[in-house]
Amino acid sequence: MKRRLVTAGVLLLAAATAGVWWTERRTRAPSGGPAPRNLLVITLDTTRADHLSVYGANAARVPNLERLAREGVRFDNAFTPAPVTLPAHVSLFTGLYPTAHGVRNNGTFRLGDEAFTLAEALRAQGFKTAAVIGSQILDSRYGLDQGFDLYDDRLPPEEKVHTFFVERPAAAVAERGLAWLGERGEERWFLWMHFFDPHYEYNPPEPFRSEYAQSPYDGEIAYADSQAGRILDLLRQRGWLDRTLVVVAGDHGESLGEHGESTHGVFIYDATTHIPLLMRHPGRLGQGRQITPLVRLVDVMPTALDLLEVPRPAQALHGESLVPLVAGQPEPARTAWLESWLPRFNYSWSELRAVRDLQWKYVQAPRPELYDLRADPREERNLVARDLARADEYHARLEQIERAAAPAGGQDLAHAQQLDAEMREGLAALGYITVAGSGPEPPSLPDPKDKIGEYEEMARALALMKKGRDAEAVPIFETAVRANDQSGYLHRQLGNAYRRVGRLEDGLRELLRSLDLDPGSFGTLSDLGSAYFEANDLRRAEEIFQQVLKINSHVGVAYSNLGLIAQKRARKAEAMRYYERALEEDPNLLRSLINLGTLYEEAGRRDDAVRLYLRASELDPENEKAFFSAAYLQFQAGRYDEALAILERAQKAHPDSVKPALYRAQVYQKRGDLDSAEQELRAALARHPSSAEVRQGLAVLERLRQRGGS
Repeated sequence: MKRRLVTAGVLLLAAATAGVWWTERRTRAPSGGPAPRNLLVITLDTTRADHLSVYGANAARVPNLERLAREGVRFDNAFTPAPVTLPAHVSLFTGLYPTAHGVRNNGTFRLGDEAFTLAEALRAQGFKTAAVIGSQILDSRYGLDQGFDLYDDRLPPEEKVHTFFVERPAAAVAERGLAWLGERGEERWFLWMHFFDPHYEYNPPEPFRSEYAQSPYDGEIAYADSQAGRILDLLRQRGWLDRTLVVVAGDHGESLGEHGESTHGVFIYDATTHIPLLMRHPGRLGQGRQITPLVRLVDVMPTALDLLEVPRPAQALHGESLVPLVAGQPEPARTAWLESWLPRFNYSWSELRAVRDLQWKYVQAPRPELYDLRADPREERNLVARDLARADEYHARLEQIERAAAPAGGQDLAHAQQLDAEMREGLAALGYITVAGSGPEPPSLPDPKDKIGEYEEMARALALMKKGRDAEAVPIFETAVRANDQSGYLHRQLGNAYRRVGRLEDGLRELLRSLDLDPGSFGTLSDLGSAYFEANDLRRAEEIFQQVLKINSHVGVAYSNLGLIAQKRARKAEAMRYYERALEEDPNLLRSLINLGTLYEEAGRRDDAVRLYLRASELDPENEKAFFSAAYLQFQAGRYDEALAILERAQKAHPDSVKPALYRAQVYQKRGDLDSAEQELRAALARHPSSAEVRQGLAVLERLRQRGGS
């Protein structure tokens, strides 16, 4: 979706001017040293500030972040504009509120190409830029790859993932980041590392699993800290740390049961909007500084540009540089603006918006909320009824910020769909939607406070589906749909649950209803296309996947599915082209790797087929076909050493299988080395004494010896 950046002036806030203060007992104030040459940004997904030892908590021990704070700056009151991963990261890297950049939720929005990101600003000044992503939520299809020379979102294949989200652990993210840093010379660079691990489900590796057995969420944070430490240690070893601006920020927090919400995304209380924010560059920021005034995630981009002495974009930013604040210059007190549109987009409940300063928070909802945060930090006593004047004051402040932060031209991007008028008409002509939009908005939407119990039930249903317990999830979604028939998201989930239990006709009905309610969801379109494919309605499946690509041309799975359709119709050249494009968009699509390898093999492109099979075997060591297909092609080409090496890897991946040993014996036999063939088979027989296949192989070898040949 195309988004226009804000061209309005700086925000006019109604907040009163307040003095700037910090802890004077700290060691060293900012100096006028040389600007940092490099930038390292580490984002900690789903990380509450009040659970980190660096903020004084007795929960997650984070020694690397503690050292970073001692050597840099700790911001005690930092806030994200949205408790949702993609909108929060877009705000971080554009310096804009979601009202302007237009990305309001995960999965259904793409940052417009005309947006100007921190990576683009730095690359324009000669920086080498790289991002290493830990979650599918930040896949390049959503537009945050703008400005990066390398955007490494190569995650495990979705087909092999058994967690809530497709992700890779912090250690794998750190390894890739370390490798990229190892290739750097004297050029300036910007590296962004995204650690997703604290996100649900909480399952830290050892030793953190044992150390935090009573609080695995905190164990995930401690694990992420250990991996961040590896990056910082490398910078120290290479003498780069003091030449690098280091920024560590959370994107949002986690409710952990507060206000009835177990995770995040619905509410905008401090549990999910108060984030850790640390910066280090002793030459420009000083050491051991503790900043207590309120700051925002949108302030990071202008701060980084200021410190790196890189020009700001021509468009106005909502964020402001924090350098004057750290230097002790008097500034007006900032106000944080917060929102969550997930309730609206996913469940047809009311969105939530809020403003917050150091003492007061006002939440605009069907039943507004006002909290005195100094007296009530857990936001448990709503004071609206007692203090209507103050509620009105903060409501006016909220509206003032939103007017200033609105996109150029006044377009309300929160209501924008991802389908233009032509595409709506096309879908309507094909019979997939009955109207040119999602219909009139109901006069009032439910307050999420009244629906959090339903939300938790739906989260439980999704968890059941992830564990393969689909039949248990179906009645939960049926109940949810009866209570909220206007939610396209819920109809989609019910439709997919029906598909999983074999009720394909019911699944198609629910997916069509979902699409009728939300024509802009390419996720629903993708599911509908897959359902038609399952029903062997290839014509409709193809139509749907083509529509997906008109909305977002970067969805690798859509190309892969079109390849399947072409392959099923025996259009091999067309299928090849689709699979090749699918792998351009997502090199980890396991099905595309195997299917394209098969087509290459049939076309005589054996080396290309071997390359794809080997890539598939790396992604999915359990896939015997990938190993054996690659080994067989090398065997046919007379590359016996290569075939043996592949089969050795297969044996390590499948220690209980006799097939790798049988095939290795055949390779040795083919090259005339009967002794090695026999040794291979006897070792296999020792592991599998009842294997008839191994005994038959030994008998064949004995007959060959008797005949004196191979």
